[in-house]
Amino acid sequence: GSGPNPVDLGHEFNASSTRVVNPSTESGGTLRLGAFADANSWEPARTYYAWVNDVQRLYVRTLMGFAPDPTQASTVVPDLAEAPGEPSRNFTRFSYTLRDGITYEDGDPVTSGDIKYAIERLYQPGVLVADQTVTLRCLLAECDDRNLPRYLGPRSGDLSSIDTPDDRTIVFTLREPFATFDYLMALSSTAPVPPSKDVSAAYHKRELATGPFRIASYQPKQRITFERNPRWNPDSDPIRKPLLDEVTIEFIPDLKELDELLIAGAIDARADTGMQPAFQVEALADPELRKQVDTPLDGGVRYLALSRSVA
Repeated sequence: GSGPNPVDLGHEFNASSTRVVNPSTESGGTLRLGAFADANSWEPARTYYAWVNDVQRLYVRTLMGFAPDPTQASTVVPDLAEAPGEPSRNFTRFSYTLRDGITYEDGDPVTSGDIKYAIERLYQPGVLVADQTVTLRCLLAECDDRNLPRYLGPRSGDLSSIDTPDDRTIVFTLREPFATFDYLMALSSTAPVPPSKDVSAAYHKRELATGPFRIASYQPKQRITFERNPRWNPDSDPIRKPLLDEVTIEFIPDLKELDELLIAGAIDARADTGMQPAFQVEALADPELRKQVDTPLDGGVRYLALSRSVA
């Protein structure tokens, strides 16, 4: 055919893997995103969609985070912590110091005890819908041969492998060496939660945001809106340099409608995945549309796990 060769998409494709595309210094405005489906949960301890983990970086901070430079995107750097974890000689003990003056969106201070409590919650039966924390949990507590921990969360007592000698220091003692522990401290599921706010209210009503944005409104399966968090201190955050006033995500289960909204400019981008085949062909064939398209390699792997123990 006369359209572009789909194998050779030119040097501009995968551009966002090597640089920030169309960087801007203008502040203000709203980024309008669309997604096929809502998150299973906007609470970090319950999330398992990769794109939701990405969006959570708007309002959730963890001890470590991913570098903002696209060429270093798989590198973890300090976020809530002042520096990477200080390891013991055999990598079984890691110590972190929190930056000074970090608060939640309501002004309450973030403490090392809040991070300890958030991790203890991950052991509570029924808290997690899908588990991204098996490795972390079995490094910090004894597990059986099915990777189920014997510790059952804060209601069953203290997790002695996490020590908080003061409000800014947290020390992890591991059951075996794990040199890349900093990566586990970048999981959004380790975001701080004070015990006083671990209540039955929905996550977005608990005022737990530590990042530059907070959840302004949420209508499940319809839309979520993020607004600027007035308590976020840019001097304490080496990762995020936000310019926007607001980010919205509309949940639209009709994939064809999603593409039509993109074509019409009613939404700016997909939050979750890419365009449908028909729109891909149209966008690649149109020189102006083609400038707005990228297909970055993201390192994600989709797979199907078959249980051989089920008939």
